[in-house]
Amino acid sequence: MQEVTVRLNKKHGSEIFELSIPASWEELTREQFLYIAKYWSAWQNLLQHGHSLIKARCGLLIALSGLNTSKQRKRLCRALSFVDLSTDVNILDCTNFVFGELKLTKCLVPTIPVGIFKRYYGPADKLADLQIDEFSFALHCYTQYSKTGNENFLLKLMAVLYRPKNPNYKKSGELRSEFNNKLVDLHEKVLSKCPDEYKHATYIFFRGCMEMLEKRYPEVFTRSKETQRSGGSFIDAVISMSGGKFGPFSETKKENMHVILKELQELIIKSKKEPDK
Repeated sequence: MQEVTVRLNKKHGSEIFELSIPASWEELTREQFLYIAKYWSAWQNLLQHGHSLIKARCGLLIALSGLNTSKQRKRLCRALSFVDLSTDVNILDCTNFVFGELKLTKCLVPTIPVGIFKRYYGPADKLADLQIDEFSFALHCYTQYSKTGNENFLLKLMAVLYRPKNPNYKKSGELRSEFNNKLVDLHEKVLSKCPDEYKHATYIFFRGCMEMLEKRYPEVFTRSKETQRSGGSFIDAVISMSGGKFGPFSETKKENMHVILKELQELIIKSKKEPDK
């Protein structure tokens, strides 16, 4: 956390604010993360068009300030209203991590309320509990949204990753019900009633995980993009690259994605070292 002191000089003395602000994505609270997700697209649009983000950063600073009461937040808001383009705005640098490299692999929204007593449950940190088939479906939704900007793909991404609680949780240890691609449309209808920030929160988390995965398994994702450009899915690429090592499709699709990606990375590196036969 960043411990920050804000001093606003006035004619009759000064006003001081002691703030405790997250220093990284993974220090955000659920509420702070959802605030960022709510305005994420608008901020990205402003950045792309070269507009000032000072007002956006001031609002973000208030949301991240750690101030508990509305009275305290209003006082800080009043102080920040004096900030403009000619002001020394070093205090706003506390929000830089939000606009820099996306280093988020922690699931900050582990549950989504879908009724008074009902919740949908999300994936583990770093997508650690995803099957390769589930990851393939999620990656398709993520890629299509990145290409088209169509938010229907965001809703589908959320419907792939968030599911009802597993009724056999105490026996299996798996909190979410098992992934079934035939139920995605059903989950989509349930989740469609959620506020938009939940969709964007899912995207931001998945994107952070993707950046981590592409750095960890670069060979796999370079090869898979070639297969996907020709119309195949990620799991098609997996089966093609593995040369049948993981067995038939019915077995392969249920394997943990991290196990598969690690094995594939090693297979590809090994094949490059072997002389051509």
